[in-house]
Amino acid sequence: MESKSVIHNGFKLKSLVIKGHPVLGNNTFNFLDENDTSESIYFSVLIGPNGTGKSELFRCLLELFRGVYQMNDRGFDVQYFFQIEYYCKGNLIRFGNLRDKYNFVTSTTKKPYERYPKPWLSLWNDKEEKYNKLETNNSIVSLPSSIIAISLMLTDKYIVPRNDKEKEAFPIYKYLGVRNRPQQASTRGYVRRTVEFIVEQINSDVFKEGIDNLSKFLGYDGGILVQYKTAYTPKFFKGITTVDLLDSFFREIDERYKSLGTQPPFKLNHYKSIKKQSGQIEKIVDFMNYLYTKERLSKAVKGSSSRYIQYRIDDNKDHSFLKEEYALIDELRKLGFVSAPDIKLIKEEQELGVQETSSGEFHFFSTMVGLMTTVKPNSLIFIDEPEISLHPNWQMRYLEFIRQLFSEEKYNTCHIIIATHSHFLISDLQGESAKIIGLKKEENQIQTIDINTNTYGWSAEDVLYNIFEVSSTRNFYVAEEIGNLLKEISKKDIDKEQISNEVEKLSYLKTTLKDNDPLKSLIKNIEKEFTND
Repeated sequence: MESKSVIHNGFKLKSLVIKGHPVLGNNTFNFLDENDTSESIYFSVLIGPNGTGKSELFRCLLELFRGVYQMNDRGFDVQYFFQIEYYCKGNLIRFGNLRDKYNFVTSTTKKPYERYPKPWLSLWNDKEEKYNKLETNNSIVSLPSSIIAISLMLTDKYIVPRNDKEKEAFPIYKYLGVRNRPQQASTRGYVRRTVEFIVEQINSDVFKEGIDNLSKFLGYDGGILVQYKTAYTPKFFKGITTVDLLDSFFREIDERYKSLGTQPPFKLNHYKSIKKQSGQIEKIVDFMNYLYTKERLSKAVKGSSSRYIQYRIDDNKDHSFLKEEYALIDELRKLGFVSAPDIKLIKEEQELGVQETSSGEFHFFSTMVGLMTTVKPNSLIFIDEPEISLHPNWQMRYLEFIRQLFSEEKYNTCHIIIATHSHFLISDLQGESAKIIGLKKEENQIQTIDINTNTYGWSAEDVLYNIFEVSSTRNFYVAEEIGNLLKEISKKDIDKEQISNEVEKLSYLKTTLKDNDPLKSLIKNIEKEFTND
């Protein structure tokens, strides 16, 4: 292997070779241009029509990295051949079940799991110029520090942990999407997870600076609130709550549901559960009284006895309160005494919940907060179609905002892989820190195309035609003009003056086309033919 360049710093996904995958087929995906020299955060961008496997590729990679992490526990079996290579903390790592250089075993066995060798982990040795097999107990240290999956689509194909057990089985993975179950979605649940991530960032200077920049970018320079609304306020938030009062409240609920013969609510089951924990009910009661006596209950909700418990996350003191009190606040939520959290943006002393903002504002805010609160040095980040609902102006600034947000040298070690249909994102890719991978489908087979082109600053038409292979309105116009001219030339009675005018018009339009545009070659042939006449 050649000497490592800056592009190999930290974690970088180099490639995936795959054989016999049910969707991706037989393919090689190269995620790095190893001649790049940038020392900034690195982007790989997947482009291609719908149905070319971009989201499926994300799911496949997540499953493979989960397989690396879980090798110690239960091994990892897949029903296709694969090999991933990546740079991690100065090492080149390979994980796969392909033998030699993409040679793979075929078998007629009736048991599918016997057709594929168990994958193994290998480390490149510079002196020996070969890969040496790693013991499985080294697999965890050979992984990115964090794997983050971001999407606001209900149809994303990311792994969605269903419970705490599944989260603990793959703790380096953070899902930042609207689905709270593999087949369910909830924006409320998404906001709640965002608040959980915010709580973890109490000592993060990057987060504090990022929140300030994000507020300014969106035009909400008055601060950001995490807010809860109280329930049963006159009874439980007046500073006189007791353990007996709480117990009586839930006993009445229990008796009512027993008499109805219906399933009890979650809050009742949760109360019974925490009642078994020594001192926990007393802590909750003390906290409810503390909120009242310390005047932590803010203004009344209009037309209701409810109050707000709120935290300014752009204020260090308030952010500290949220960190200290979050566990008890969340217990109140589970017991039904406060609502799920809302995040409020403040502009000119007016508060607006993020779920009430435009879809573009909500998507941009949620994505960036999620990224700020989960990214670490040496992270691998997947972002699926970030342009959804974003105004073109925001699409054009999207990657630049990320570059500014993570401009510290320690984040040069991260690799972001984006799937997009946006030509605005493509034109904001800096060639020395980005790689474009094209996907297309021919004869029902997905094919990959390496696009080794620096598209930074390209016009929308350049990107559409030369990268996405989509004709722009200009291409259609030129093609129509050529068609009209060919009709005139084919007539028996040729109006040479009219043809001369049309050719002159096409000669001008020719200058607006790229050299590799076939319409440009056609115009040249017409000019030559007409000149000969």
